[in-house]
Amino acid sequence: EKLATLERLQSALPAERETVRRRYTDFSLRLETLEKELRTQRSQLKDADRDIDRLTREWDQAKDQVKNIDLQLKDKERERHYAVQAIIANQKALPASWQTVAETVGTAEYSQWDKECTDLEASDIEQRVQELQQARINRDVFRHHVEELEGQQQRFSAEVRRAPADIKAELEQARNTEKQREKELSEARQQLAQLESYRRQREQIGADMLRLEEEHLQYKTLAELLGKDRLQLYLVRQAEKQVVEYANAVLDRLSGGQLYLKLRGEAEGEGNSGKALELEAYNRVTGERPINVAFLSGSQKFRVAVSLALGIGQYASRQHRPIESVIIDEGFGCLDSQGRQVMIQELQNLRNHMRCILLVSHQEEFAEAFPDGYRFELEDGTARIKRLQK
Repeated sequence: EKLATLERLQSALPAERETVRRRYTDFSLRLETLEKELRTQRSQLKDADRDIDRLTREWDQAKDQVKNIDLQLKDKERERHYAVQAIIANQKALPASWQTVAETVGTAEYSQWDKECTDLEASDIEQRVQELQQARINRDVFRHHVEELEGQQQRFSAEVRRAPADIKAELEQARNTEKQREKELSEARQQLAQLESYRRQREQIGADMLRLEEEHLQYKTLAELLGKDRLQLYLVRQAEKQVVEYANAVLDRLSGGQLYLKLRGEAEGEGNSGKALELEAYNRVTGERPINVAFLSGSQKFRVAVSLALGIGQYASRQHRPIESVIIDEGFGCLDSQGRQVMIQELQNLRNHMRCILLVSHQEEFAEAFPDGYRFELEDGTARIKRLQK
């Protein structure tokens, strides 16, 4: 199940890891570029905000100064208006003949009138003189103030002296630029979040891959240890030794103590043949040289086959139910008369250990050696079964 999970996860992964790595590198570079551009745009936006704040403060200061100048101009205009009205009123108060002269007065007349004014001042007209002096002082102060305002106006930068409409247009443009930068910042943050999601997915996939590779290595090692060349081979060899031990116990009786079996290579301490139950037979009478089972006589092969069958059955049932029944089908044709008698005796001995031994043979000796028997005959194309009467 875990191998299937591993294969399913591996199939879900991209076919080429380098493509994923290149995409991750491209996304990382793009993210760094966007972050640099974002920092640059934020710096520019802060500079623009500072310029806007500075221009706004200068504009407010200029507005305040202009407002003050306007108020002063209005005051002076009112004063001029009052002075004009006073002049007009005074002209009207003059005699009719003086009014025409006053409207067309020249320098000479003014000098003459100034002389007359001096004479009037000398004539102890205190109040009028004080009023005239105050008017002149006010006029000089007003002129001085106007000159100061004009000088201050010249010191203002060209940007401050621009029209308010232009400043408003620039402010609107700056706000639009700020909105655009905010939009780009939002898109960059979304891309950053997506890249961060990709990074987390990649880390998770990498962690899963490492974990699965570690599990795969463990399963591979376990499979090797449990494989046919390790634990399975060891268990098979142990089973073979036990089967041969059980078979030799039977073969010793069947062969009169002459034959016994060994696994091939066991004499040299190896016993690691590539085939299961690759046996060699030994004859205690003829010598210790091994005999390949293929070169045994027919009766010896039969004894070895019966011994192995019983040995395998005894080994297979030693921890469960013991062998209770044996079926031998036409296994005695290769035996001579003495061999058949020995086999009959051995089968008689086996009856004490088993519930049932079923023999199929054409040899009359076997039919007569056991109390229960059945004969199969073919009559008119049909098999007939008859019980043997003893």
